[in-house]
Amino acid sequence: MSAFRWRVSLFLLFSIAVVSCLLAQQKPPALTLAKLGFINERVEEQITISVDYCWHNGYHHWMMGMLFFLIEIDPKNTERYSTLGWILSSNGRHSEAVKVYERNMKENPGLSDAFYDAAYHFYQRKDYAQAVKYAEMAASKPGAEGVVFRLLAHSYERTNQFAKALAAWERLLKIAPNDGAAQGNMKRIREKMQRSQKP
Repeated sequence: MSAFRWRVSLFLLFSIAVVSCLLAQQKPPALTLAKLGFINERVEEQITISVDYCWHNGYHHWMMGMLFFLIEIDPKNTERYSTLGWILSSNGRHSEAVKVYERNMKENPGLSDAFYDAAYHFYQRKDYAQAVKYAEMAASKPGAEGVVFRLLAHSYERTNQFAKALAAWERLLKIAPNDGAAQGNMKRIREKMQRSQKP
């Protein structure tokens, strides 16, 4: 047998062996999946601990890289997007922060927090029209918390939409009737509305 035929035969046998292994393992055994899940959880846990260490020691650039990685592991964890977006924005990387918030909204379209983070980012940047847009989306989600309605009310007020600001404060009072800030803010907005109506 020539060297060429020997190599071709060896290659074919190897290929058949690989394909056979792949076909046999189309559905890995439950024990293998459990072990892989355990390893994945431990890796995620250790990276999360490292993120916390970096946060407390000021290694924000390392932390950003780890958060990008953790988001790939679990794209449904909204806290990671929130932290990463905030760190990016705090380091002057605003367009990257917006992309992180957009991905959060895409991955978690039913969660108020995903939209709140974007609204808060724009409010902090004094882009109140964008803050209104995302705060309205956050407020429309089930389980929206009081902080969402506070931000929505302040965003409406900053864009001179006083009637909507009052309505947002009223919605807040429905879920948090003892909110101390709501009444004072509503009083101030009513005064602004009266002043704006005077000739």
